[in-house]
Amino acid sequence: MNALIVFLFYFAFGALTAYLAKRKGRNVIGWFLFGMLLFPVGIICVVFAKDLTMERTPAADDSLRINPGIPGSDTAGAGGDDLMGLVRDLEGGLGGTGAGSGSDSSYMPPVEEPLYTDPIEEQIDSYHELYKAGILTREEFEQKKAALLGSRG
Repeated sequence: MNALIVFLFYFAFGALTAYLAKRKGRNVIGWFLFGMLLFPVGIICVVFAKDLTMERTPAADDSLRINPGIPGSDTAGAGGDDLMGLVRDLEGGLGGTGAGSGSDSSYMPPVEEPLYTDPIEEQIDSYHELYKAGILTREEFEQKKAALLGSRG
């Protein structure tokens, strides 16, 4: 009977910690386990944790993200300088709703940069962007492209 009371006590603190975490936009499962295992510390940490619901705007979710879609990739304004940076990284690994996990739990591996990029190819790409934007005509684009490719040989 005493074991049941102790379990209910731990469960109640885990549930309270998870509830507070959900209100702050944090991972519910991770905080439930944290609050259940270390109940006084879990509640104290979640009370002082940064409220992510205020930071979650469309601009902060995608355009300012260092590596969009990668767990643990903080937004530019939410660096890992607070006490809960480690917990936020762990939440991303659990597939929760922490700052690093984005709105869904899908994982995109980082895009590898090529070891060597051709400067002429980059120039052609930039001219093509100018052509698509309407700044260059088709003839001007083709002339610049031919001039660059002719200088290559």
